[in-house]
Amino acid sequence: GLRGLAQDGPQVLGLLVSRRPGGAMAARTVLLSYGSETFRFGWQEGLAARDFGAQLAEAVKAATGLPSLQGLEMTSEQAQVPGQGSPQRVKVTPRDIFEMRLGGSQQNPAIVRIAAAQVLGHQAAPAAAAPPGSAAPQRSRVTLPGTAAVPQPGGAGSPRSAAAPAKFQKKGGSQVQFLRNMQMDKDPAGLRGASTIRRIPIEEVHEHASIGDIWMVLQGRVFNVTPYMDYHPGGKAELMRSAGGDGTALYNEIHPWISLDMIEKLQVGLIGASRAASSTAPATPAAAAPSAAPTPKASAPSVALHPVEWRAFPLVNVRNINADCILMRFDIGAGRVSGLRPGQHLNARVQLRRGQELLEVHRKYTPVSDVEAVGYVELLVKVYPSGKMGPVLAGLRPKSGDGPAAVGDSLEMQGPFGDLAYVGDGRFALGALASAGAVGSAVGGRALAAGRVAMFAAGSGLTPMLQLLRPIMGEWRKGAGPQVTLVFCNRREEDIIYRQDLERLAGEFGGARLRLRILLSQPPGGASETWPGGAEAGAQGADIRRTDGRISDDILAEAIAGSVNGALGAGFLALTCGPEGFDAAVVDGLSRFGVPADNLHVF
Repeated sequence: GLRGLAQDGPQVLGLLVSRRPGGAMAARTVLLSYGSETFRFGWQEGLAARDFGAQLAEAVKAATGLPSLQGLEMTSEQAQVPGQGSPQRVKVTPRDIFEMRLGGSQQNPAIVRIAAAQVLGHQAAPAAAAPPGSAAPQRSRVTLPGTAAVPQPGGAGSPRSAAAPAKFQKKGGSQVQFLRNMQMDKDPAGLRGASTIRRIPIEEVHEHASIGDIWMVLQGRVFNVTPYMDYHPGGKAELMRSAGGDGTALYNEIHPWISLDMIEKLQVGLIGASRAASSTAPATPAAAAPSAAPTPKASAPSVALHPVEWRAFPLVNVRNINADCILMRFDIGAGRVSGLRPGQHLNARVQLRRGQELLEVHRKYTPVSDVEAVGYVELLVKVYPSGKMGPVLAGLRPKSGDGPAAVGDSLEMQGPFGDLAYVGDGRFALGALASAGAVGSAVGGRALAAGRVAMFAAGSGLTPMLQLLRPIMGEWRKGAGPQVTLVFCNRREEDIIYRQDLERLAGEFGGARLRLRILLSQPPGGASETWPGGAEAGAQGADIRRTDGRISDDILAEAIAGSVNGALGAGFLALTCGPEGFDAAVVDGLSRFGVPADNLHVF
């Protein structure tokens, strides 16, 4: 595997060693140089070529952030060219490294330099220096084969030149390098002081749809993605599919789990009304409350959410669950359902004012209400004092009154999203199947039948588990459905949301259906009637364990014990939802126990 940073010297990547009789190490080593960093990569003598290739790919991925060796050029400073007196830098292949054709030794290893292969014709011409007293120079121009030089866009009216068709690179460059570019460039979007939240009509977005000048709409936000063209993992052609238009549906289909935070510095505004609508619509006060969800036409399906369009729904009720969790019910319209499937989530957005700047904040929520609930959707919201979204939602006012005289606040939502959905009888749809109307109606994705499911949740990460348990409980009552082990982790006893409901369910269905494990990292001190700890054989054979501590290998092993009968794959599914560190601990631990990646899902 990969090792962490050494105390001094280069970082160690994938160094596997064994010892010969007498204690000598039998390992081969090279130094991988990428940019300004150097990494030591080692492999065990006698390693199979296929295993070596996999380890090298993992090492390069860790060093560069690239998914594979494709698009890379490797050169060696140790390779000697016959007839020349000094070492020359020549291209090398993974097989050259594997067969040690580069020379070097354990003490003085060969150096392999890694660089992305040059993108054909993509060069940035330096901006001309401004004469004394003149305006600041414009941003540099991007030139591609078959195109005229086009300035980076910076707002309405930015000049553009028509572009002829151009060839595209197949894959993008290093994501690490892109992030470095974003850190170094104070104005990568070319705003030149303009606001990142100005309302941009779709007609203006249409004007930026050529190579070297690409804007697109993603989740209601407008981005100048031109600087990302050379780094998009799918290549430029994929980005061009949404150039000058709304790419939200395509983005949500391909990247439902990836946040837009990576390109937030490329935001140039928010999508606004079209120019035609703006010219005829009456002026709207800036402080007007969000409008209610549009009333569907008689022929429209009775689904409230839309995957591209943001729709506002009024808050009708708020209830405290514990000291920092509230349950919020929103009116989605009479006779309408959310459109989510069990396991899916929605996006919500609010606007925050920080000084003179208005910020837009997005957050994913899995409703705890039944996906088939008619007329409403309920969200469990954790309110962190220093959070962005929670305090704003906690300050919303429920609707009071009816008709034009009604007052109260609304929340904008969008959905459904998510690449896992429960379709019944222990079957889960994954990937593209999760967003399809029915299993088998989408291209791509897969289905998984699981007789046993292990759920790992921390804090409000319980919400997707609750949503999945609703239909599963209905199956249990009919004598069907998978066995579920729920491991629920919290800090203190008062943080355990829905504790009584969970323990009641464990008592109702017994250990044959539901095994409940509750962990506290800060358990109550001394004797406690409400937290006795240890195992409890509750009513009707309930299988409940209350444990002090954090998620660990012992907890993970007990949770999957007997679940898979030694075959950690077919018929088993592990789900986890919580903070990033919690999810990483669960995934790493289960992977060590042999659970395949295809049988692990992180919400």
